[in-house]
Amino acid sequence: MDIAILADVSKSMTREQRSDQIKLIKELVEKKGVSSSGNHFAFMTFAKEVIIESNFNDHSYHEADNLKDLVQTKSRVVPKFWGTRTDLAMDIAAKELFTKEGGDRSDAKNVLIMFTDGRPVKTKWDKRPDVPFEDFLRALESKGVSVIVVAVGKEAFQEKSTMSKIAGEPKGELLLYPNLDDLSGYLDDIVEATCVIDGGYTEWSESACSVSCGRGKKTMTRTCTNPPPFNGGKDCSELGPAKKTVSCNLQRCR
Repeated sequence: MDIAILADVSKSMTREQRSDQIKLIKELVEKKGVSSSGNHFAFMTFAKEVIIESNFNDHSYHEADNLKDLVQTKSRVVPKFWGTRTDLAMDIAAKELFTKEGGDRSDAKNVLIMFTDGRPVKTKWDKRPDVPFEDFLRALESKGVSVIVVAVGKEAFQEKSTMSKIAGEPKGELLLYPNLDDLSGYLDDIVEATCVIDGGYTEWSESACSVSCGRGKKTMTRTCTNPPPFNGGKDCSELGPAKKTVSCNLQRCR
């Protein structure tokens, strides 16, 4: 799995939020695991500016301790200027991380996890154009990237609608928390959200028979929703058809 972590380090974050976010990301790295032949992580920080701290190709960060040190060091830096360019962070992730040059592997599942404390903020001095949410979500979807947004704090709750749009719900997932007091519980939520789940069929449902006697036909249908495929999991195409026609009411008419 190729997992891109986008960490909000904007000036609006309190020291406690920053510290809790660092702990959560480090525990996520530990829980998911990272290695040259296993999961690869890319790490990006964003505020007014967006910085790719490491991409999937950075072999030194295929070691968990090195990656956690990077998260610790870079996430503690408080930027000089106000601003939270969430849109630029997502756009750059799509254009520069989930690429061959960024180390994205063609045979790996792609996941983007964004940690933030609220809505995007563009100051009047920032002349760079906005990136519409649908543009970067379309680009990420075209590359098979599953999006998870972890939004923490009072403002995140107040801006739930915006957070949902950034995550691209219902295709993406929004995890909204008042704080990060329950780190272990929230970590379980995030790990579960990154799991790859293959789809499974429901039981067959059947239509009425076309005749009451004398050999008719009926249609059998089922859907790939038990469970639905998630995070790039397989659909049900290898499990047989979703629809078939069978004979019914074989008795003779009298």
